[in-house]
Amino acid sequence: VRPLRIGRLVIRPSWEPVTLDSRDIEIILDPKQAFGTGHHATTRMMLEWLHEEIHGGEAVLDVGAGSAILAMAAVKLGAASAIGVESDPVAAECAR
Repeated sequence: VRPLRIGRLVIRPSWEPVTLDSRDIEIILDPKQAFGTGHHATTRMMLEWLHEEIHGGEAVLDVGAGSAILAMAAVKLGAASAIGVESDPVAAECAR
């Protein structure tokens, strides 16, 4: 998994160093087998949408959370809260 930049969001595994700008929002994610690193088209589109639509104070529900990347991104972008729901035990452990 390589580092990924979407707007101000920078998503990277812990073993990949990145250079951040002062306005960047970093998410360090070691996904193991869980879905949701931001590289899949649907996850990337949702991250782009969150980047545009979170203005502060929103409540977000991340269903089928996988690694919980969408919930984490929403809160880091200013959402007041985010709840992730996941039934796969490997993904739920990764999200924790």
